[in-house]
Amino acid sequence: MTILKPSTRRLLVLLTSWLLCWLTLPAEACRVCRPRVQAVIHAPDYGYNLLLILLPVALLVLLGVGLFFADSLTRRFTSPPLHD
Repeated sequence: MTILKPSTRRLLVLLTSWLLCWLTLPAEACRVCRPRVQAVIHAPDYGYNLLLILLPVALLVLLGVGLFFADSLTRRFTSPPLHD
């Protein structure tokens, strides 16, 4: 048995978990609950509810991008101009 490097093991775990996520069955409602679930999903305020659910995701993405590019953004805004 060979011992894998930590980076190879991490990649193998990531690929295995990704594959398992795609192999699972989707959630389904029973015959009694399905019409009520569909009625709530297709309600007039669906767009508002969707935006409300996705708002934390958007904020986390913006925070991540801001932290990733923080160094270059601070250099850009604090460096002296190149022309007179």
